[in-house]
Amino acid sequence: MPVRITARRTTVSETTKAHIEEAYAKLEHFCDRIVDCEVVLEKGTTHGTSVEVIVHVPKQTLIGTAKTEDDNLFRSLDEAYSHVERQLKKYHDKTVDAAETTNYCCRRSKYPPVSD
Repeated sequence: MPVRITARRTTVSETTKAHIEEAYAKLEHFCDRIVDCEVVLEKGTTHGTSVEVIVHVPKQTLIGTAKTEDDNLFRSLDEAYSHVERQLKKYHDKTVDAAETTNYCCRRSKYPPVSD
């Protein structure tokens, strides 16, 4: 899954890019229907960092945000990751439950079985 990384008022080092790509590649373990993933990193005007993670899945957009008062970007990344992970688990559970219900309904015949 390609991860788009956007930085506002800051630059992103190669170490940070590797951490983001490694961490967010794990999201596919929770849901294999991810269409797109974008990570927006923003440094505050005075201090602090904020991270916004936008994950697109079919018919829904999941957003995880995290802000820290200090300049610890990795803590913000991990916190935003946990928010999106929780949302993906809920999304996956709902779609699996809906699919099981739909498949069950489709297996039932509209007509009674024909007896010979």
